[in-house]
This record gives sequence, C-alpha cells and structure tokens, in this order.
Amino acid sequence: MKFLLVLIILFNILNCVYSAPTVTAVSNGKFGVPTYITITGTGFTGTPTVTIGDQPCNPVVVASATSLQCQFSAQLTPANSNFDVSVKVSSVSSTGGNGLFKYIAPSVSAVFVNNGRIGMILVDGPSNVMGYKLNVSDSINSAMLTVTADSTSATIYFLMPNTIAGGPINIELIQPFGFSPIKRTESVFSPTISSITPTTFDLTPTDVTVTGKYFGTTSSVTMGSHTYTGLTVEDDGTNCHFIFTTRSVYESPNTITAKASTGADMIFLDNQSNPQPITFTYNQPTITSTKQIIDSVEISTTNTGTDFTQISLTMGTSSVTNLVITGSNDKIVTTLPHALPEGEIQFNLKAGTSNVITSTLLVTPIINNVTQAPYNGGSITISGIFLNNAHVSIVVDQKSADIVCAPDSNGESIICPVEAGNGTINLVVTNYKNFASDPTVKTEATTSTTYTVAPDTPTPTETTTPSPTETTTPSPTPKPTSEPEETDVPSSSTNLISPLSLIFIFISFVLLI
Repeated sequence: MKFLLVLIILFNILNCVYSAPTVTAVSNGKFGVPTYITITGTGFTGTPTVTIGDQPCNPVVVASATSLQCQFSAQLTPANSNFDVSVKVSSVSSTGGNGLFKYIAPSVSAVFVNNGRIGMILVDGPSNVMGYKLNVSDSINSAMLTVTADSTSATIYFLMPNTIAGGPINIELIQPFGFSPIKRTESVFSPTISSITPTTFDLTPTDVTVTGKYFGTTSSVTMGSHTYTGLTVEDDGTNCHFIFTTRSVYESPNTITAKASTGADMIFLDNQSNPQPITFTYNQPTITSTKQIIDSVEISTTNTGTDFTQISLTMGTSSVTNLVITGSNDKIVTTLPHALPEGEIQFNLKAGTSNVITSTLLVTPIINNVTQAPYNGGSITISGIFLNNAHVSIVVDQKSADIVCAPDSNGESIICPVEAGNGTINLVVTNYKNFASDPTVKTEATTSTTYTVAPDTPTPTETTTPSPTETTTPSPTPKPTSEPEETDVPSSSTNLISPLSLIFIFISFVLLI
C-alpha cells in the first residue's frame, strides 16, 4: 500500500513539472524596432524559449512562473496581422498563445512645413521608413510623393510639389509592410507669392510675372477691379510662376490679389515672413508738347492710356473749364471755346490715379475776315476766333500804332476805329502772355493781315453800282408839271436823240450836198 501511495505522489510531481505552459496575454511590439515583449501565463520555469510567428524572441528573461520578457525585432508581414506566440519549456510547447501578438500601428502626431516639405512626426514608426509614400491632393490635382532620404523612424519628409495648390489638402500616408494607410486633411501650406515684377507700370500693355509656390496648375489675379482668369502656372522645380498682361487703363484700387487653382487666396510675405498687401503704382503721365491747330489743340503725352473715361482735361486756373477730348495713348485733341479767359491758357491733365499735370499755350488769334474801311474813316469789323483778349495795331510805313477796339463776348469779332486814308494797311492782332497781370511782358502770339481803305474820289463803278438799298430798275424821267405823271416806263416819243443818231444825220446831209 505504501508503495502505491509513493507512486501516486511521484506521478503527480512529475506531471506538475512537465505539464505544458500556458500563454494568456502578450504585449505589443514595434515593427522592426527591438522591443521587450511581456508574456503572461503559467509554467514558465527553467529556461523557456519563445517564438513569435516563426521568429525567435530572445534573450528571454523569466521574472516568475507566470511572467517573462523577451526581446523581439523581427519584421513579420503583413504587419497588421495577429501572430501566434509559443513558449516552450523542456520541449513542451505552450497553449493559448494563438494570435496574441500584434505590432503597434504607427501613427502621425503632427504635420508641419519644413523648407518646402511636408514633415510628419511618426509615433511607433518602423526602423526602415523608405517604403513610405504620401498621396496629396487638392480639390483639382493630386500627386504621389516618396519619402526623402533624411527621414527617420521618428520623422519623415516629403517634398511638396508646386502644382498642388496650398490651402486645405488631403493627405494619405501609405505605409509599408501592410500597415493601414493614415488619412487626414491638413492646411499646412498656403499659396505664397515671393515676388511680382514689375509693380510700377506705364499705360502700355505690360507682362507681369508672379512667382511663388503652391499655386496649383492655374491661377487668377485681380489688379484693381479687373480680374484675369485661366492663367497657366509653370513649375521650374523650385518655384512656380504665371504671367498676365496689364491693360492700357488705370486700374483702381492700386492692389493686386491672386488665387490658386482651388480658389485659395495667395499671400505675399515680406522679409520677416509677415503677410503684406501687394500694391502697385503707375508712372506719372507727361505732356511733351502742346500745339494749336486752328481752333483745336493737340497735346502730345506719355502714359495717359486709352480709356478716355479715366482722363480729364480742364482749362484755366482759378476758373476751370472742362474740355471734351479725343485721341490715343500719346495724343489728346480738344476743341477750344472761341472766347478764352486770357491769351495764355493753362491745361490741367489728370489720368486715372495720377497727379494733375499742367501745360500752357499762348493761343494765336485767328482772323477770318476784315470788313472794308471807309475812306473818310470810321470802323472795321475783324471776324475770327480767340479775339476777346486780342490787342490790335495797324502798321503804316513800318510804324505801328495800337488802337483800342471793342471785342464781343464770344471772341469771334472786334470792332476797331480807323482813320481816314487810302491804300493797303497792315493789321496786326496779338494775344499776349499774362498781359492782364503784367503788360510789360510781351511774349506774344500774332496774326497779321491787310485791309484796304476806300479812295476819296468815287469811281465810275460807284456811280452805276446801286447801293445795297437801291433797286436795279432805272428811275423814271421827269415830266412837265402840267402833264400827268407817267407810270413805270416812259413812252418812246419822249426819248432824246442819241449822239449816234446825230452823227448819222450829219453824214447823210454832207453826201446830199
């Protein structure tokens, strides 16, 4: 009996010693990164060996019969799977470890910008990150990016292409080894303008180049209130740029804004990376010459543009008169009123947002007609334009004498007194510069003509030519007062014998003798 009892006790002891270990829990590990894995279970005695998947986990450190640790760095694929864990003690394999090991899935804790790159901080990233890819897309375009060579398990970088428009973008981190992709939406990049040239313009069409990053494939720009759309973006590998051509008008306000292909607003950064507005200016217009052509003035200009709704021309200083203009980018034409405030007038030109520029012109009076002067003196009327400020003088034998005339208010005629005389006399009509303020300043614009004074002795044509008030019908021949007054035409019996008839009678009488 005692022998049987000893056998039973010995069997139980041996069964406890060599019974299979069990695995109830396993901690997760990092892919490809040496990590101590903690295994919980029973029967961890002696010198156990551990296998995860088909790869050994060692060295093994036994903490107790229910807990051990081993270092695992193998890369099992697909990495998002569950793997079996086996603990073998004295050639007896454990039970219960099926599918208890998993890799910790890498995650992204932050996305940032680094020298034109998208940077990502990886948590629990693998030791080898060269297989990572990044799919980026805006609302229009997309690109698949590969990780840069300086990436590590903690931080990975992707070079951002300029053809992806800044603003909200979708990113999908494609992980190697079977880990699931990481998707998120970020706004780490803004479409950024680094330069715009030129920003000072003439009023001629000018190509403007906008350079920067993350414009997308097309852009739009608003200069003043005018928007240019569908501008093609070119990418040179470092920067992108697009070109638009200005109009021959003054744009207002003097700001430029631009949008990427997605509609995101572009920003312009100063040297301290602070956003600043983009402003532009125009070169001031100039007046190069002013020329009178009868009653019109031709003003040659630069940089006034072709939009005449943006150009104003006035005349005068204290009292300003608006003028109607026509012309082109380099020439403005206006017709002057026939009555001018003074001989020299000032033109005031303003084009768009420019300052007012001025030019002066001493207007030459125009004489169209002079009435004939009576021989015994009287007055003449000078007709023309720009005569209301004119000074008149007559020149006889190279001697000039000013005469005081009476101009009308519309500048089209002057009535001047003239002395008795005869012959041809020179007439000089002059506009002076600033005569009202300083009559001694005799800068002048002069028109000369001649007029003829009627002679003292009437000519035969004067006796036969009826006056303007006379008719062309001969007056009736007077009759004796005792006879009735004849009507319109005298009878033939009352006609006198003409001299020719007397000669004829005399010749006939001689022949008869």
